[in-house]
Amino acid sequence: MLRWREDHMKEVIMIKSIIKNRILNKSLSRTKRELIKFIIVGLCSTFYNYIIYIILYFLSGNIILAYTIGYSVGLINSYQMGKKWVFRVNSPNNSRLVISFLLVYAIGYFVSSVIIFAINRVYDTYNIAWIIGSTYAVVNNFIGSKFITFKRE
Repeated sequence: MLRWREDHMKEVIMIKSIIKNRILNKSLSRTKRELIKFIIVGLCSTFYNYIIYIILYFLSGNIILAYTIGYSVGLINSYQMGKKWVFRVNSPNNSRLVISFLLVYAIGYFVSSVIIFAINRVYDTYNIAWIIGSTYAVVNNFIGSKFITFKRE
């Protein structure tokens, strides 16, 4: 057991080193670093979104309610981490920043909701519907975050 823990710790240290030195290396362009960080934050937000989506879908049977609440939890995480870590915006939360963020993500939400509803309605597969709808939202949200909400002036 002790040997396994030592090996596991070595793997964790190696993975952290790879992320820090290779993935987030300063030699990458700013946009590439931001995209990688955005994907990492997105994966965390998506995990929160999906867990809540599954739990609420099974409890309520309402796919849009489940997606809305899950999306909202992911949204809060995405805003905080996007502002502080991905795009490194140091200004306080102001109305322009919050409103533009919410508009970008609202567009992502509404279009992805339509996609999820339509695919689930036609194919009766809520998992695939969620994946396709969420993929659209990720692309929409990165482009909107980078070039509208957290743009460098």
